[in-house]
Amino acid sequence: MQCSDSRPAQRGRTGATWRSGAIVAIKLVHSAIFLVNSASILHIFWVGVRGRPSRWTRLALVAALSESVVFVVNRGRCPLTTVVEDLGAKNGRVSDIFLPRWLADRIPQLCAPPLVIGLVGLLLNAARQRSGR
Repeated sequence: MQCSDSRPAQRGRTGATWRSGAIVAIKLVHSAIFLVNSASILHIFWVGVRGRPSRWTRLALVAALSESVVFVVNRGRCPLTTVVEDLGAKNGRVSDIFLPRWLADRIPQLCAPPLVIGLVGLLLNAARQRSGR
């Protein structure tokens, strides 16, 4: 007869492997979201300053503003941080996958001004077009 002592250990390793893989996957998804959001903010800034929206502007607005709402509703904490911590990550931060900590800590302060400037530019441009100028 065989002892079943190795099965719990294997299950533990499999669970740990699954969690580790899930954490990496979530961080990769977060990185993709971050890159899309950053590109959206840069697009909004650029077209807002130039006063020339493109066919991508609406999509960029949806991406950037929805991410902003999620961030504000969660009081400045990314909801993926909680998910990663629940999976057992020592550090729930998801922005540290490719950014130095000093930069990751300042993302809201760095992204908000160009987003606001771009939005104001888009609104001013829309108001000018409505008034016929």
